[in-house]
Amino acid sequence: MKRNMDTIRLLLLHAEGGDEAVAAEYAKLLEPERVEHERLLVEAGLAGAQNAEAPLRLTWAGHDFLDSIRNEPLWRKVKRKVLKPKASWTFDILKAWLAAEIRRRLDM
Repeated sequence: MKRNMDTIRLLLLHAEGGDEAVAAEYAKLLEPERVEHERLLVEAGLAGAQNAEAPLRLTWAGHDFLDSIRNEPLWRKVKRKVLKPKASWTFDILKAWLAAEIRRRLDM
């Protein structure tokens, strides 16, 4: 299964306690996709769980990453500039691009 960053973002929003729209999108996820992407979140250090039945809980890094991708216009720009189809990228490149974009927006 391919990593889907929209699914990753949705799971992070849901773990944080998203609104009804987030809950509705979460409910549409197929279990294999949800489980695999939850495993990826744990492996990346963005989330943890007590056991398989426990809901994900965000780590400090997970909260930081979610804060960087929460803004919908910024998320659309990320998908257009970094996550575009057939582009080569890594999670570290994504985080670095987000940090630079946020700094630029804050005029730092």
